[in-house]
Amino acid sequence: MKPILRKFSPAQNQSFFVQTVKGKDMINPWHYHPEIEIVYIKNSMGTFAAGDYMGNFKPGDVLVFGAHLPHTTVHESRYVTSSRSRGEAITVHFQLENIGVDLLNTPEMSATYHLLTNILPRGILLKGCTREFVIESMLSIINLSPAKRMLCLLAILEQIADSEDYDILAGKSYTNNTNDFDSNRIKAVYNYTFENYHRPIYLEELAALTHLTRQSFCRFFKNSNRKTYFQFLMEVRIGQACRLLVNDNLTIQEISTSCGYNNMAHFIRQFRKVTGQNPLQYKKKMLATQREAMIM
Repeated sequence: MKPILRKFSPAQNQSFFVQTVKGKDMINPWHYHPEIEIVYIKNSMGTFAAGDYMGNFKPGDVLVFGAHLPHTTVHESRYVTSSRSRGEAITVHFQLENIGVDLLNTPEMSATYHLLTNILPRGILLKGCTREFVIESMLSIINLSPAKRMLCLLAILEQIADSEDYDILAGKSYTNNTNDFDSNRIKAVYNYTFENYHRPIYLEELAALTHLTRQSFCRFFKNSNRKTYFQFLMEVRIGQACRLLVNDNLTIQEISTSCGYNNMAHFIRQFRKVTGQNPLQYKKKMLATQREAMIM
């Protein structure tokens, strides 16, 4: 996919862009940019997409999107509309040229160069000690001088490259190959889905939205995403259910209904298909993981 292009302008005495974003400024449409982006989610929850990958994010997550990788972050409304629970994230945007071709071609930088050119184009979600190191670095980079910011960025990239403590997001065969017009269609479909996943969505609606026939829409969406629209819709709904199971005191039946399922058995089947567990098993496992993290 080739979504809308975004541009970033660093300060005059800096070669890359560092910022803290809060509330409505965190809203990101389906977009891409020539910069590599590191995002530390300080306070927010929601769903994100990177290439053909769909997942959830929560406070403490660190995402890295490669240059030209289409992506979006859809935040729960309370984090972008409420001053009380306003969300916050720290982002870094930089290009390979910011680091320098000569430096990247040195033997000492071979692992980092491999990360930048072969891994990050598909996007990654950091884990474990690497995630903790990058969080600490992202919190400090905001207040560093320009020269120390560059050293901090290099340290972040070296840590990621040496540890390989991450999950790769987009599939190996993912390619960004749609034109600008198709990009606007994909963006419209994504937005429509996130706004209406709680109710039945029919192909006729999406066909009308994208000015295609029903059959043409199905073919277009699968060619663009390597999955059918209803596979995508299932991932969105189950992603929402996963967050509700862990963060809201709702019954499984209430969660099922709020995520667009009128049939409880169908909800559980799809939940197991996506997560490999039933909703109760998933909730127990995630709550246990959260308790262990708090103890540590």
